[in-house]
Amino acid sequence: MVIAPHPDDEVIGCGGTIRRHVLAGQAVTVVYMTKGGASQAFPWLSVAERGELRAREALHACRVLGAGQPEFLDGTEGALRGDTAVLAKLCLIIAECRPSILYTPHGLDGHPDHRAAYAVLAEVAAAETAHFPTQVYGYETWSPLHADVAVDITSVMGVKMRALSCHRSQLCAVDYRRMARGLAAYRSRTEQRADGYAEAFQRVRFGAGGDCG
Repeated sequence: MVIAPHPDDEVIGCGGTIRRHVLAGQAVTVVYMTKGGASQAFPWLSVAERGELRAREALHACRVLGAGQPEFLDGTEGALRGDTAVLAKLCLIIAECRPSILYTPHGLDGHPDHRAAYAVLAEVAAAETAHFPTQVYGYETWSPLHADVAVDITSVMGVKMRALSCHRSQLCAVDYRRMARGLAAYRSRTEQRADGYAEAFQRVRFGAGGDCG
């Protein structure tokens, strides 16, 4: 299971790893905490219209990666912390799906919604101890992390780029493809001493009360 604060975070942070799970015969569910309607792209559209556009893009990206039907929690950007409805929905999804591995933005990411998503997940970990996975990994998007795990995605980098291209509304403003490719090349060289592509992760352990320990 992959927790994505906005559509496109899942591809940038761990799109190649998602594809590798799928190729290994493992089901993957992406959970979008918001639809990203507050994006500055396409300013002539309302927030709701932008959100629906980004949700459609997310569906296409998940199909390219081979992930299953995604879940949308319909949270509000900038207000994820303290949103009891989002917390309850995420608790329910994790309890029903019982994922063996969970990916989340790392707790020190530069985007406030990414840090908030991590904090909400920490609350879920405290509330759903019976169903919460023991393997949790933080991924990077806006800010680098202190990696202790790296996944070679060289063979699936083309799929990752095609999935990222599905998020067309965001690519109009920022060339995320160039950023993602550069980050993956950097991680391959620094973590694996290779000239391919890799995604880096940090093991996460949530302690009592949802704190990272």
